[in-house]
Amino acid sequence: MTVQEKWIQALQETIDKSEFKKNIEQNGYYQISKWSQFRKDHKLNDGAFEKPPKWISLDFWSKQEPLLTKKGYYVLRTGSGGFGIFDEKFFPRPYLDLKTENAEKLDYPKGDDWKELLNAFNENNQEDPGLEFLNAFGIYGLIIEKLFGKQEWRVGPRGNTKSEFNVYGKNNLDEISKLYEFDGQEELDYTVWTKNQILLIEAKNGKKKNTGLDLGWHKIAYPANRFREIRNYEITPVYLLRWDKIYHIFIFPVLNFHNNDGIIINDTEQLKPKHVFSVSSETSLDDYS
Repeated sequence: MTVQEKWIQALQETIDKSEFKKNIEQNGYYQISKWSQFRKDHKLNDGAFEKPPKWISLDFWSKQEPLLTKKGYYVLRTGSGGFGIFDEKFFPRPYLDLKTENAEKLDYPKGDDWKELLNAFNENNQEDPGLEFLNAFGIYGLIIEKLFGKQEWRVGPRGNTKSEFNVYGKNNLDEISKLYEFDGQEELDYTVWTKNQILLIEAKNGKKKNTGLDLGWHKIAYPANRFREIRNYEITPVYLLRWDKIYHIFIFPVLNFHNNDGIIINDTEQLKPKHVFSVSSETSLDDYS
């Protein structure tokens, strides 16, 4: 039996339990608090199961296990090696469904003096060079001007840290309930600050065109909690999706923390971008599609 087959078997054994069915019917989700115990219960002894992120920290909806999604279930990482299985009939899926057709194109000076710099960025088709490309050519400034008017801005902190916060869910009746207390690692790709705004940026590199549009909201919302105590700033979530030399920048509504101690993971209005921009790193001055 392959490692993937063992994982599917463990999930099947979980959803077949009477306890699982009872929790799903009553609460809309079933929580597994400890990865170590889950491994032991389902005899997941392979080294591939030593650490849980690969199996429960799923960046995109397309990475969810079909065994679950065909039944209307999905997995969310809840911290400390734990995860939950949720029924989307109760709690709508916290994953984006983005479109790029009406993106507003951003133009910027691409003179011959900077042709080699553009080429250097294009040689590395990864997330970090893409973030710095937007910085080097003043595109963050263009976005800030369109959103808030022309003003001073700075690149802020980024990176990995340990966070603790509450995660709430909105059910199909618009009722909000606490789902779990997150206690674990989260990573922030980039921030851009004005004097009263934080653009909080999650960056992904689509392997090909029209991929990466189904990002999990936890990738944006979890890192936002490190700034929850800063009362005089608004946090605007941003998703930067790179397709080779074309970048799409999705701007979401200002993030509101629920009860000042956490986030609503699946607020469908929060998951709809207010603006979509696109920009090209082509060295030519010609337009792009």
